[in-house]
Amino acid sequence: MQDKALANYYARLAHPVQSIVLYEIEKNGISFAADKLPQAKEEIATILREKEQAFLALVPGKVIDKHKDSGLKLTRANFLRDVFYSRQGFHLPVIEKTPSGDPTIDRKVLVRLRDDLDDCPAKEALSTLIEWGTLPKALFHLPQGLWAGGQAGWQAAHDHNQVRHSYWQKFLAGT
Repeated sequence: MQDKALANYYARLAHPVQSIVLYEIEKNGISFAADKLPQAKEEIATILREKEQAFLALVPGKVIDKHKDSGLKLTRANFLRDVFYSRQGFHLPVIEKTPSGDPTIDRKVLVRLRDDLDDCPAKEALSTLIEWGTLPKALFHLPQGLWAGGQAGWQAAHDHNQVRHSYWQKFLAGT
């Protein structure tokens, strides 16, 4: 770090506090109400659909027409490349390419593009897509073991219908 005051703050306060908090989370796990998971899953799915609709509303009509038959899925790389980089789309500058030479739609690059833009439909579309991209992970990956009744390391707290997960528990159990 070039700023000595900031480096001092980080070394003396932020890093030790962060380490203590993360250690406690790893040691004790995180508790949450298992009976609330289906409702949370539905709420995330609803937000996911709303973000997808908001993104599609911002996409230029020519790009929508071009991809209508093949599907307007936010997971399709060719669709997103057309949205952001083609002349029919937002025609944003290509700042990084894939090994095959296509403009990248990597999250880091999309964040850089968004941060470099003034307020405009392209910036709003980028923000919406970036937010949308965080939701599937929350919806499908995090609670996967819980929907199937749990995995090693997930424990029901019988008194309050809560679930607790700790990587230390999995490590100590040898799983």
